[in-house]
Amino acid sequence: MTAELPGITRDDVNLSLQEDVLTLAGKREPKSQEQNVSWQRRERAYGTFSRAVQLPFRVDPDKVQARFNNGIWKSNCNGWKRIGRRRSKSALLDPKGRSAIMAQEVRTVEQQTPAKRDAGQRTAPRPVFLPPADIYETKDSIVVLAEMPGVSPEGVDISLERRVLTIRGRSATNEHGGYQRVYGEYTDGDYERVFTLSENIDRDRIEATLKDGVLQLVLPKAEAAKARKIELKAS
Repeated sequence: MTAELPGITRDDVNLSLQEDVLTLAGKREPKSQEQNVSWQRRERAYGTFSRAVQLPFRVDPDKVQARFNNGIWKSNCNGWKRIGRRRSKSALLDPKGRSAIMAQEVRTVEQQTPAKRDAGQRTAPRPVFLPPADIYETKDSIVVLAEMPGVSPEGVDISLERRVLTIRGRSATNEHGGYQRVYGEYTDGDYERVFTLSENIDRDRIEATLKDGVLQLVLPKAEAAKARKIELKAS
């Protein structure tokens, strides 16, 4: 089982198994420093999440293994009795209990010069996701939070051209050797987002961190040009 849980730590997730039903549940809350700020954009979802998947086989609870890395949750289950295919149900609730949706917009990248493998085959184009992002402003800086689960620090590319901020991320390919897919929603892909900033930024003091699949950019505002009094020289 592979699931995207950006911005969530291992302690925020609870994995339970009852016969053939695997349930992944937890809660994501805004960080304390995100309070009392001026929000320019809010796209990331907060609240309680729950996902229950009915497996096509029963598994041994003692043999369930789980890993959590770069905002991607992976669990391996060893089954012992096949019982047929089942569907899964999921819900993402906000703190007031109302249903919410955490979605990503997908578009296909057109590769003008496709890479070639050793056998001469072309590499299939990877989908590019539009990562949900929050942007808020403080007195001294602009902060951007973008969800890019599955991306390592080496896969992040950030550029700032005048006031145009471009964020790109390449996620690692998830291979499931020895397993047969019984239900599929998760897709490997890359991320790209472009923003036009409203303030001039001090490029030398930009800070970028990536934690639990969430990229955080702190963009310090450039100091405004100070007024200078011009003295008139006597002729």
